[in-house]
Amino acid sequence: MLPNLNFYGNHSIGFDNKEIETVRYDIITSLRKIPVPDEIILLLYDSLSERFNEKDLSFFFDLNDWRLVMPFPDKESRLGAATRNHIAVIGVLGMPVWFNPHYIILPPLMTNRENWYSPRNAKLVKVIRSYYCSIVHQFGGDHALYIDERMFNKYYDRVRKTGGSRLKAFEEILTERYGINKKLIDAYKHGKYPKYYIDYFTDVTGE
Repeated sequence: MLPNLNFYGNHSIGFDNKEIETVRYDIITSLRKIPVPDEIILLLYDSLSERFNEKDLSFFFDLNDWRLVMPFPDKESRLGAATRNHIAVIGVLGMPVWFNPHYIILPPLMTNRENWYSPRNAKLVKVIRSYYCSIVHQFGGDHALYIDERMFNKYYDRVRKTGGSRLKAFEEILTERYGINKKLIDAYKHGKYPKYYIDYFTDVTGE
């Protein structure tokens, strides 16, 4: 079984310059400005129906706005940010997004590597990436990182020992070890996929 893909985005949220309650409020207010595409809502619905077959989904149907999830315990996370500064929110149909001082964990909407990089799903993947792009840009970032859990676990201990942005340090390790991706994300053949992918959304923004 292939490991799930993880989706990270960078940001420029001022965690160090604001009270954490203010950061939480600003995040939820900003997320409310970003419309969720119908294709993603349908994808979320199908995923819930599959996971909770023949069970009552009314709880998820009532989730139609962003809300804060209870803060995590105060301990160190994988990429080294104290979890008191982790902000977890859920939105429509329970879609999750996590924030900390070093990165955004974007909603895991299609976690199978083969499906994510397959040309068969190029249209839906572009919709998801456009949504990721909106979130990342809304919070002052400019790219996302797609990487599977196994690869993440292989290197995260080295990242925790670095200063500055943990996400940037992690990407530097990956590019040093595996080189820089030169293909567009929709240029991979079905069943072929990279070790990791740094997405600047150039085909989405037209830049």
